[in-house]
Amino acid sequence: MGGMTRLLLLLCAGVTASTAVDLQKRIVGGRPCPKKTRDYHVYVEGFDGTVHFMCGGSLISDRWILTAAHCLKRDVTAYVGPGLIKMDIIQHETFKENGNGNEHDLMLLKLRDSTQIQPVKFPTTAECAKRTKLQTVEIAGYASKFKGPNNERGDDRPQTLQCADIPVVSCETSRKCLQDSLHPDDLSRLYQRWFCGQSDTVDISLGDSGGGVVHGSKIYGVNSFTMNGTHACVAPAAFMDVCQPRYKDWIRRMTGLRTI
Repeated sequence: MGGMTRLLLLLCAGVTASTAVDLQKRIVGGRPCPKKTRDYHVYVEGFDGTVHFMCGGSLISDRWILTAAHCLKRDVTAYVGPGLIKMDIIQHETFKENGNGNEHDLMLLKLRDSTQIQPVKFPTTAECAKRTKLQTVEIAGYASKFKGPNNERGDDRPQTLQCADIPVVSCETSRKCLQDSLHPDDLSRLYQRWFCGQSDTVDISLGDSGGGVVHGSKIYGVNSFTMNGTHACVAPAAFMDVCQPRYKDWIRRMTGLRTI
């Protein structure tokens, strides 16, 4: 068996790991976010039976949160701002394509009450046109800072929001891996629009799914999935590309926002 084939099999094994397990993992290699830079970050948690789930999210207005669709679980609650103030969610909307009903990994959550927190801004149309030229983006979450000697993901949990810069890389190998997979969740990702990041020192995990991927203090993506669910920094992470016109149009339509 060739080296590339072995690599693809290892990557696909990571993709198809149990969601209940994946959601407990964290970003590796983070640093405390500078004060005031990520006040819009939201900690999202929920319960599905007896299993506890955690995700991230971003305030895009005084009442709307942008996160990942797979973060929707029973009894979802949002903790907003640096003080992690508990706030009730009264509405959720997930992105579905017109005509075929295909679901994409984007979700909007509406808070019952307004916040006074400055929301994250979206890039302009001109800035989005240059998205493919980005070299580095920033990810964030309440994340493990450590990995084991063989790159196993750590289980520590910092009390402060962690940030990390990650280089933007090609998604070609990741897409090839998903094409070779027979798992329905993997195949569904092929029609979604995402870009990738990878580093030898930092990584995301699905426990921080939904968190904002930013550049120049503007949101370009949403943490969606990692190509390896057990070991950090060995495979690309995937971010939903919110610069895609149909995603931006959907956000405008659902929220009524005009500054997108």
